[in-house]
Amino acid sequence: FSYDRIFQENATQKEIFSIAAKNVVESVLSGYNGTIFAYGQTGSGKTYTMVGEFDDPAIKGIIPRSFDYIFNRIKQIQKEDPTSKYTINIAFIQIYLEMIQDLFEPSNQVKIREDPDKGVFLDCCTWKKVKNTDDCEEAFKKGEKNRVTECTRMNAQSSRSHALLIARIERNFSDEESNEHIMTQGHLYL
Repeated sequence: FSYDRIFQENATQKEIFSIAAKNVVESVLSGYNGTIFAYGQTGSGKTYTMVGEFDDPAIKGIIPRSFDYIFNRIKQIQKEDPTSKYTINIAFIQIYLEMIQDLFEPSNQVKIREDPDKGVFLDCCTWKKVKNTDDCEEAFKKGEKNRVTECTRMNAQSSRSHALLIARIERNFSDEESNEHIMTQGHLYL
């Protein structure tokens, strides 16, 4: 394998976000899809790096930092272009025993479907509209309670599922030169 960068053990959460995640989040705001994927053995720090603590600026992970960045950038963009209107929805799923489960509505068995117009999408997946980082934190914590965990020899609170938090960011704005209404949509997969 080759790597773009290897972080030392004293790297800060802020440094990791700035170098490894910020550009991905920025591209999603521009209408592209982006993925930030943590992989590793139980107890290796995936949850710490991805989540950390929402309320602690020093150890806030990639997920809360991504939402802080998204909402701060939206404020900046709307100052420059007041015609820009954003809609942000999040979904939270887990893959466990080869089944996809909605973490907002655990009774929902989510299916992967394909449509000629929509492309590949998640059927029966709950999307929650969020307006700020607090809404995201509240939704994340609700979904996190529904994750499958089990004690292992390496980790007392080991998650036994693969979780995926998805943010769908839609921007509607007007192009003054062409007098057209434009909509972009990007997905951030965390």
